[in-house]
Amino acid sequence: TTPPTITSTTPLCANATNTFTANGLYASSATYTWSINPTNAGGVLSPNSSSTQIQWGNNAPQTVTVTVVVNVCGQSLPKSTTISLNAAPNPTVTQTGNLCAGGSSLLTATGGGTYSWSGPSGFTSVAASPTIFLAGLYQVTVTNANGCTASSQKNVQYVGGPTASISTLDNLG
Repeated sequence: TTPPTITSTTPLCANATNTFTANGLYASSATYTWSINPTNAGGVLSPNSSSTQIQWGNNAPQTVTVTVVVNVCGQSLPKSTTISLNAAPNPTVTQTGNLCAGGSSLLTATGGGTYSWSGPSGFTSVAASPTIFLAGLYQVTVTNANGCTASSQKNVQYVGGPTASISTLDNLG
């Protein structure tokens, strides 16, 4: 009997979850044991099935060895694969200029290669620095060159305009 092959979903990114599968033709009585090294890279969510999910921590970039041991018919069939765990982007959002009713302001996201914004009244943009016209919650998802994503948000409020008043020294009556 041959050891399994290991496949996984991609991309492999910090703060994300990937599915790993041990592929092979084994009796239904086969048991599976998954592990990762270093162990502080994340957590194996279902360590005793043919397919498992690994929840990665924020310790990236780093090299991680993913191992599965298939026990079948008294044989232990280990298989390891080495993966590169990529860092997730760390997006920040800043606002340039106050947003007054009827006016505009600029939001700027940093920390990635591509940007996908959503906001009030169906607002969407793929610009790093979109111009906005409405108050509300704006969210940006940033994707880096490795395909890893992270999100950040900014709640934009209208700034009140000046208060005007009229007074006179003369009694016009």
